[in-house]
Amino acid sequence: MISNKGYGNVRNLCLLLPHILDYDVALLIDDDEIVTDHLFLQTATEFIGSQVKNKILGVVAGYYVNADGSIFLDESQTLWWNLVWEKEKLMNEAFRIITDSKSERLVDTPFALGGNLVIYRKCWEQVPFDPLITRGEDMDYLRSVKYFGFEAKLDRSLSIKHEPPNVSTSYKIKFRQDIHRFLYSKYKLEHMKVDPSEFDPYPGYFLRQTEGKVILTELLYNIFQNKEALVELEDVTQFLDHMKDIDFYFKEIHEECRNTSEKYFEFQKNWKTLMVNLTSLKIPSDTAAKI
Repeated sequence: MISNKGYGNVRNLCLLLPHILDYDVALLIDDDEIVTDHLFLQTATEFIGSQVKNKILGVVAGYYVNADGSIFLDESQTLWWNLVWEKEKLMNEAFRIITDSKSERLVDTPFALGGNLVIYRKCWEQVPFDPLITRGEDMDYLRSVKYFGFEAKLDRSLSIKHEPPNVSTSYKIKFRQDIHRFLYSKYKLEHMKVDPSEFDPYPGYFLRQTEGKVILTELLYNIFQNKEALVELEDVTQFLDHMKDIDFYFKEIHEECRNTSEKYFEFQKNWKTLMVNLTSLKIPSDTAAKI
């Protein structure tokens, strides 16, 4: 139920602490974010918990501003073999709702960023983060919040400076993590009976026809990485041997995601019980202040 390993579990700890301390709002900020607006707390808490479309506004999502002042990701490094898996391009398309001057301050959003996220008590009492998702736990949470009857909005005024560490992760590791998160989320949405297009352009694009996009990207990447060796092949059988590792990995992760995608809903029921039980452990205000 409770662990400090994995993105979803760490986020749930961020909900457990304010719950025990009897707060009504949790504000999640990562350790590579910098608050530059002196009205940040007022902005973050202005709308949370209010009624929107006859639903409780359970989540308000903010957004990141890069060190150079831009909110967009760099698309210049995208290579030809990644033409089906253009995450940066699709994320930037989604981010354009932030700069749309015709929009209201609170807008519908297909994405959420866990390092700038406001969550209301009544919402976290019902909806936990999913400990089984490898990455993208913030966007997964947004989908769960809506599924369980709360409203979620992006606040176009709620920004935070993002200065991530300069850590290089290989394409293969990132791609494997993406395969897991998108396949897992796809099956989870099927269980919810929710159309992935509700979360277009990102991450909705990756939550449908996921298998074909994975296979084509792996194929193009394999050609890119092994083009010299592939030129020397004399028949199709030799090429297919190059793809065996990909096929084995994909089948393994595909089966795992299909088999575990319904476990969250049992976890959610247990979480609700945990929240009720922990309410009786409310810490006195003077002790809470010292903490």
